[in-house]
Amino acid sequence: SFLWAFEKNLNGGPYHFGKVGNKIKKVSTFEFSNIVGQYESLTDRFARELKLEKKDYTSDSLLKAIDKQYKKIKKKGKGWAIVIDEFGKSLEYASKNNPEHELYFIQQLAEYANDTDKNIFFITTLHQDFNAYAYKLSKSQKDEWSKVKGRLKEATFNEPVEQLLFLASERIGELDIVEDRDKKSIK
Repeated sequence: SFLWAFEKNLNGGPYHFGKVGNKIKKVSTFEFSNIVGQYESLTDRFARELKLEKKDYTSDSLLKAIDKQYKKIKKKGKGWAIVIDEFGKSLEYASKNNPEHELYFIQQLAEYANDTDKNIFFITTLHQDFNAYAYKLSKSQKDEWSKVKGRLKEATFNEPVEQLLFLASERIGELDIVEDRDKKSIK
């Protein structure tokens, strides 16, 4: 519900959090890349999202592809929001499978998105603290994990149930509901 409301806020309303979009320089709308986290390599996921053909890409070549995509979006006069819901699943994978490589990519992506000259958001949702996903790592790996966390800005979203129900009802109101004698379906 929060991510849906945030997208609406950036792209002209309804404004559930006050007008945010008009505070962003030189863009009036945002293109959203919505990703649902899975227990898999985040670098592999981004390579698929960006339609990279080679399996032997590096974090650097992946970041170049992200920059190329951003420049395409920028030419349209838009900003870019990269949204990863269920980001914890990617962090769980990273902690058990080549954590240095996966964290390096997350660090690069966060630094790229934090460039104040770019109109880009990198938004993730977690059910627990970022460091909680690193509990089985070595001390040096945990230290690196904490450094990467420092490149992300945390915004706790803890709304009352009533607000979440309101946002959910607004979203449901936008859907096409088709009724059949034997079943209901949502398009």
